[in-house]
Amino acid sequence: MSSDSFVFAAGDERLYLIPTKCRISIVTIVETPDTLNGEPRIAETRIGVLDIAELVLDSGYTPADTADQLDLEVTAVYHALVYYHDHTEQMRELRRERSETEKILSQSAIQPPTHVQQSRSTLTNTSPASS
Repeated sequence: MSSDSFVFAAGDERLYLIPTKCRISIVTIVETPDTLNGEPRIAETRIGVLDIAELVLDSGYTPADTADQLDLEVTAVYHALVYYHDHTEQMRELRRERSETEKILSQSAIQPPTHVQQSRSTLTNTSPASS
């Protein structure tokens, strides 16, 4: 097999043309509750399908660049993209959950907790000259 060959991968009654380099890699997408909060990911990694899709589809990185940056075979990136497109409702829900989490974190990060604000207030009202 030459370095620019392709392998067909079947999924949900569709065939996908996936480039491979000299060998066929078996890529498995798994979901385990104790890793990435149960989000689908490439087996034996902590690299989520949605993370790969965001890099390729949203940020414009090529699958080859994404594979290089994440230390993956390019076939793993294509497999994750196939999974992403075959599970659109699940991916949409994960995006919504992430968006909500980011919103909550950004709102809570704007102001420190009340007890910290009170401590700062006390420190600014107490100067070394007044002691």
